Amino acid sequence: APYWLDEPKNLILAPGEDGRLVCRANGNPKPTVQWMVNGEPLQSAPPNPNREVAGDTIIFRDTQISSRAVYQCNTSNEHGYLLANAFGAFSTAPMVSPLVAALLPWANPFSVCCVFCCSVVRFKNGQGSNLDGGNYHVYENGSLEIKMIRKEDQGIYTCVATNILGKAENQVRLEVK
Repeated sequence: APYWLDEPKNLILAPGEDGRLVCRANGNPKPTVQWMVNGEPLQSAPPNPNREVAGDTIIFRDTQISSRAVYQCNTSNEHGYLLANAFGAFSTAPMVSPLVAALLPWANPFSVCCVFCCSVVRFKNGQGSNLDGGNYHVYENGSLEIKMIRKEDQGIYTCVATNILGKAENQVRLEVK
């Protein structure tokens, strides 16, 4: 039966950006790949000059909001199949969610999520230093985790989100009691 080498993952691009969805599987015999868009075979979908299929990969060039869709990959051989969905979202300028102040006791973990729309998300503290590493971890989904709160972690945290269309920031105040 087929097994995944590279399962398609959701893709978020700003208009004008390039990207790709990859659907790679292996098995014996080697499985074939069929792409669908919004439930219909890609060959039957309306043509899109910004989208090209190259075997197990869909390549997006100079994307436009009209490319937004749910893409399905079906890879199969005589022993079975794998089906995966990936949402192709094409965003606008960054937006940052409102951040709520937190009051926490020492030694607790703290996590705050600020965005889900951007090419780059970073957090900085009140002194303007970027945070990632050590006690801090910034996840791909736009969350900052402080693994073990200390008194010196108290202060203002700023989420900064950027993509080719702009930049947005928001702040949260963390108090440690």
